[in-house]
Amino acid sequence: MTHNNTETQHIAHLSTIVDRYSVFVLPVFGTLHNGKRLSEKAFTCLRNLADLGKNVAIFSNIPKRRHVLIQDLANIGIPPSLYQHVITSGEEVFHALKERKDAFHSSLGKKCYVIGSSQSLALLEGLNLSRVTFIDEADFILALGPDEWHSDLDYYKPVLKQAADLDLPLLCASPDLYVKYQGHQSIRAGALARYYETLGGQVGYHGKPYKPFYDSLLKDLEPFQKSDVLVLGDSFLTDI
Repeated sequence: MTHNNTETQHIAHLSTIVDRYSVFVLPVFGTLHNGKRLSEKAFTCLRNLADLGKNVAIFSNIPKRRHVLIQDLANIGIPPSLYQHVITSGEEVFHALKERKDAFHSSLGKKCYVIGSSQSLALLEGLNLSRVTFIDEADFILALGPDEWHSDLDYYKPVLKQAADLDLPLLCASPDLYVKYQGHQSIRAGALARYYETLGGQVGYHGKPYKPFYDSLLKDLEPFQKSDVLVLGDSFLTDI
């Protein structure tokens, strides 16, 4: 979804290539805001894209549903008028668990052990799931993210090892590995999922950088073609 060229280009300003594309796909954290404060430069960029009649898609590994992210963006100062599409890993997870169209999701069962903050639990609303307290009661693990700020995996290793011994599948709702804020780093759900794989655990992912998530993006952007779309990001780990 980038301009065809055999050489890497250094692009100082988006304005130098804006005429090449019709759709601009943006992540949220680290690009539009830092978790607390809206980026004024990003906001100006959104307004300029709107003035040029460009389409903007918000494309995020956030473990929240689409309507929740839209409200979050409005609360931080980004109105819906500045973008046309919103695709989140949380929305993908919700529909996958609701519809259970494939063998992996059909096999997950109804009792889930959730790793996530209290804010992330809203994703479970509307799903016929039973959240359990103890790992040995679960049919699967739903990894939304750490429940608190953790710089490494040590806090979660015992429960993940127990889950692996029980042969529980894990569903990762946000493949991001780490996040940095004010000079501090915290693990994300993707780091938990990667570690679980090293234990021999079965993992299903929804979000970047996995192909089905990009397929959902392109379907939502129809009738635009790949060559019309520029995807931006701030991480080589999950945005490429």
